[in-house]
Amino acid sequence: MISKLDRNESLSFAKEILSLHYPGIDPSNITGYKKSNIFIVEGEGKQFILKRHETLLPSNLEILQVIYSICSRNGLVPLFVKSKDQKSIVDHSGVFFSLQMKMSNRVKGLDPVLLAQRVAKLHATLQTMQVNAMENHIQKSVEGMLSLAAKYGYGGLITIIKKVNKIVEDGPNQIIHGDLHVGNIIKSNSIYYFIDVDSANKFHPISDIAFSAFRIFGFDEKKIKKYIDSYNEQSNGLAVHYQKYMWHFVVYNILQRILFIKVQNDRGNSRWLYDLDNQERYLKDVIEYCNEMGSKFSNT
Repeated sequence: MISKLDRNESLSFAKEILSLHYPGIDPSNITGYKKSNIFIVEGEGKQFILKRHETLLPSNLEILQVIYSICSRNGLVPLFVKSKDQKSIVDHSGVFFSLQMKMSNRVKGLDPVLLAQRVAKLHATLQTMQVNAMENHIQKSVEGMLSLAAKYGYGGLITIIKKVNKIVEDGPNQIIHGDLHVGNIIKSNSIYYFIDVDSANKFHPISDIAFSAFRIFGFDEKKIKKYIDSYNEQSNGLAVHYQKYMWHFVVYNILQRILFIKVQNDRGNSRWLYDLDNQERYLKDVIEYCNEMGSKFSNT
């Protein structure tokens, strides 16, 4: 597995991918390296990122090819360099890679109004894609979330899970980003772009709004209001009815990640354990905040 390769082996693997799939890029021009999944490549006077898509499910490869292609054309994600087979993502012996234009670094201090406009455009673009179902790697691992919550000691949150499940069941549902936080947003020429869309799934769009509002703006109610209000303006009021359930979806998303980490660890995969303390802290802080504010879960 590439995750077990050392630096030299990983670089050799990356050069092999460039040689086989991107003949227009000189493999010797790899100038940077980050772990085993991101390589900086020079070519044609530009910088590119050769990225391994570690969490991409093989069953989602075909639809993600379309998602990245459409989003790239609409200026929502960095430009993808097509492989010699005209693919946005290449399948190299069961390992998925893409070559993207390198943009500015990830940012902090995001503007809630401008970000909401971009998220609304992302959702509008993804809404054009009609699929019966699409689950990401987290959802696949935590199927049967109610029983898993009880198993791992989160039985007190089952009512919230049921409420979110009912909202999702009733719709509207569409493909969403699935992991919108500040680490998956970059800025170039004053424009926000989204990265790591591998967690895309078919779900209720308010889930993206709720999770990103908390992860980006925390408990800053003024910024959250600006964010949601701006999104509503751009999406014909889509979130107006559902924003009262925002904190339900925040809890749901955080708990989903906690359960994913625990399930994976029980299966012998400890690579996600580094994030468990963070997610548990998020959950604790959200519940305490909601209790202090007179229970945001009163609509359950």
